[in-house]
Amino acid sequence: MPMFLIKRITMGNPSLITTLLLTLAKNLSPATIKSSVVQEPNGAYVVYVVVVAVFYYLFCLVGAMAFFILYYNPQKPNYDVKEFAVKSFNLNDNTLETDFKVSVEADNPNDKISILYEKGSMFDVSYQGTRICSGSGPEFLQPTKNVTMLNISLEGKNDLNSNVKDSFIENQKNGKIPLDIHIYVPIKFALENSKSKIIDVMMKCYIEVDSLKRDKKSKILNKICHYKVNF
Repeated sequence: MPMFLIKRITMGNPSLITTLLLTLAKNLSPATIKSSVVQEPNGAYVVYVVVVAVFYYLFCLVGAMAFFILYYNPQKPNYDVKEFAVKSFNLNDNTLETDFKVSVEADNPNDKISILYEKGSMFDVSYQGTRICSGSGPEFLQPTKNVTMLNISLEGKNDLNSNVKDSFIENQKNGKIPLDIHIYVPIKFALENSKSKIIDVMMKCYIEVDSLKRDKKSKILNKICHYKVNF
């Protein structure tokens, strides 16, 4: 701005000089000068710090996992269908009413880990793809190094088509009745004062029994079971 204009403005408004001087002093304060000369952190240094932090985190994580495996030695539980009993079996016309009891052996081989059986388990028996009965298992805490027999009651009332009904009757006469057993059980590993997330146990068994007579324990002629534990 030309000097004569500044002189004219300041003479007309004396306080303007004070305002201009204060503004100039603020812009030239030590903090402003310091901030203008400080450089931004080097990009390579920032990357180095991030990489070191990530490797440190991974090292701690791997160390914790190694300690857990070596100390607790976790092993998956084992399951097997041991018995199949018939409480009631009524086939009238095309309606089938059943009440079975399936005994499943649950083996916890761990010596430092208990197993908590949560609610929401599902057991069902089907014949030629048709579910004929279902039930659920108990909620309980299985201690270490323990084998528990789960006695599951399965009930159902279903309408069968004529082909399935005729096949059922024929299998009864021959003394070889094929059945599929499906099992789903949610469990948690209990470690002292902590628990794991939900672990899904799924099992499928194909069995062949000699009869389905009321109040009789069926003889299991053949059995093929597969199960998996989803950690």
